[in-house]
Amino acid sequence: MPVRVTYILKESLNWNIVLFPGVVFHELSHFVMSIFMGSRVTGGRFWGEKEAAITHEEVPGIRGYLISSAPFLFGTLAVILFLYLAKTGTVGLSYRSPWQSWFQVLVLYYLALSIAAHCFPSSRDASNAMHNLSSFYSRKASMQDGVVQGVFWLLTVPFIFFPLYLGAMIMGVFSTVRNLGFLWFVLLFWLVAAYL
Repeated sequence: MPVRVTYILKESLNWNIVLFPGVVFHELSHFVMSIFMGSRVTGGRFWGEKEAAITHEEVPGIRGYLISSAPFLFGTLAVILFLYLAKTGTVGLSYRSPWQSWFQVLVLYYLALSIAAHCFPSSRDASNAMHNLSSFYSRKASMQDGVVQGVFWLLTVPFIFFPLYLGAMIMGVFSTVRNLGFLWFVLLFWLVAAYL
């Protein structure tokens, strides 16, 4: 029976090990946003070959949405920053030879790639984000807090709720298909190269 190279790569190559800075950054984003949103962090593991996770108090509404989608928000900004620094060469470190300059650029590209590959929330995070957003809007638009506030939240549905909900759905799709994170890196690479 012939051995397939794709099987060997799939079974032996663990992307969490190869791109470990992205895993750490992903969990660190949840951690920082949890603290910023006032949710007490109860435990966590920033890196693991199989799984890494941060556990925190459950927070409803927009705060829960932001905690769930923090890796995407912070990750996208970090990838853009690293790609821009690699493109312009403005790292600020002094180097004595051209090899050191190339090494800095390669490290920046590696960090950008690893963060982009892991910046999408997990399926559970995307589901939590959609649930938190839906429960927040259903409570606010129910007119329990007053008619004026209820009408205000109803008027914001097309401009705030739908884009955020669609974003959570897209993040859910990206989290289920592993290689779409690499596609996100390519898209951001092209945007930075073209516009910054």
